Amino acid sequence: MKRKILFLGESYRADAITWMKGLKEFGDFEIITWELQTPNSSRFKRILEYFLSPVSIRKIIRKEKPDMIIAERTTSYGFLAALSGSKTIAIAQQGRTDLWPEESKLYPYKKFIQKYAFKKANLIHAWGPVMAVHMKTTGVDMNKVLILPKGIDLSLFTPLTNNSNKIEAIVTRSLQPEYRHHSILKAFGILNQKEIDFSLTIVGDGTRLQFLKDLAKDLKIENKVIFTGRIPNTQLPKLLQQSNIYISMPITEGVSASLFEAMASNCYPIVSDIPGNQSWITHRENGQLIEIDNIKMLAEELIWSFENHELRNQAIIRNRKFVEENANYNTNMKIISDKYHELLDFNSPTITADTYETSANFINNLVFEYIETYTFQRGQEFEETNLLNINEYNKLNQRKIKKNDLDHFQELRISELEKLRHTQYILDNEGKLHSSAHKTNTFKFDDQNVAHLKKILNIEVINRPDWMCGPKYRDAIIFYNKEKEIVSSLNICFSCHHMQTTKNNYVNADESAYSYLKEFFIEIGHNIE
Repeated sequence: MKRKILFLGESYRADAITWMKGLKEFGDFEIITWELQTPNSSRFKRILEYFLSPVSIRKIIRKEKPDMIIAERTTSYGFLAALSGSKTIAIAQQGRTDLWPEESKLYPYKKFIQKYAFKKANLIHAWGPVMAVHMKTTGVDMNKVLILPKGIDLSLFTPLTNNSNKIEAIVTRSLQPEYRHHSILKAFGILNQKEIDFSLTIVGDGTRLQFLKDLAKDLKIENKVIFTGRIPNTQLPKLLQQSNIYISMPITEGVSASLFEAMASNCYPIVSDIPGNQSWITHRENGQLIEIDNIKMLAEELIWSFENHELRNQAIIRNRKFVEENANYNTNMKIISDKYHELLDFNSPTITADTYETSANFINNLVFEYIETYTFQRGQEFEETNLLNINEYNKLNQRKIKKNDLDHFQELRISELEKLRHTQYILDNEGKLHSSAHKTNTFKFDDQNVAHLKKILNIEVINRPDWMCGPKYRDAIIFYNKEKEIVSSLNICFSCHHMQTTKNNYVNADESAYSYLKEFFIEIGHNIE
């Protein structure tokens, strides 16, 4: 049965759509949503709905029984998630602090509910480093923080070199006051006065659309500025490919997917000099950082960037590589999905009862066509690799304990290394062979070696060994049917006389059977200590 997630937030937003789509695609989650229905224009009614919403959310929880709740914005839906009573909660800080605007009368209230949301959450998303700075300052338990952007679909946003001999700029941010489109237009007004050729594409809609159109006319650049209005997301990659410069001048920023999309599409970024952009852009190295509302500086940097063609070309190559390594939707959403499953496993563990059967019962009830014998977890190469893994785990673990500053890839690595510290089997939960496995033989069902093996396993269990130690399996058998599908496996430890098919399934054999099995494996080529 699929695990179910209740998403609290504005489900129509592109950012939320990416989040939910990734969880379905890489985590096989079922997603249900809840959001405020009153528009922002009816402020009093919306506030009233917000205060009554915990009742509505609890109703949907009782009806749908979600396994966990995820919520955007720590000061709104994140707080509602904290009040929900859910056992597993993940919240996302959308902006640099989520306390914007700082001059608001509600600022103290927002700080209070954010702190409560941080405390109740099992996992807190920082889509970028700038968000983690605020969390650390606020006193958040950083063990709960995952610093990782959702990423973008690199199969959609692909690079295409633009060799145009003029500035072909694009702006893809919402037409709202905080994105300072008027400053961008005024900077291009300066370029027009200098008789520098350009085209400017402004994508999207918003409350400032008509004001900006009128401003373009006043600046006498209306023939060089294209207002696309709202467009389908499918059209955006092509518009980015047709452009050579991307401009974004917000006064506050968390993590901008728009910036990643531009960087992936070979658009040279010119953005406002604020912490949210400083995390990704270094001035005149892989982009330009512009002081907010400094129209003259923006105009000058536009000219400088276009004239420095070689630097721009080097930057767009580096930017594409950076996005591939740090903001790949396929990679990052798989990490996030796995983290959710890990949280759910921890908070609601499925207790699987151990099962026991005799070796005779095991082999006589097994229908198979042939077997393969394996040796694993032995040999010089394995021991050297194992030692390296132990040292790597110890270093990462000590760093996590002392500094708690591991990035998401290091967190993923320490999780992988932690698994290696537990009992290893010839097959993992997904049916994959152990990395150290070496096949020694293949025997058909009617082979005399199989007959000998069955005879050993059919020895009556009179004296069952009871060693007080944990097994380390080094020898194994895999059983296959006619379709070459695995039907079972048997892991054997000769150090403490244990046999298991899987983690929770034990096979009991007589003490004498282990001596005969050891002889059997040595005869077919196993180097048993």
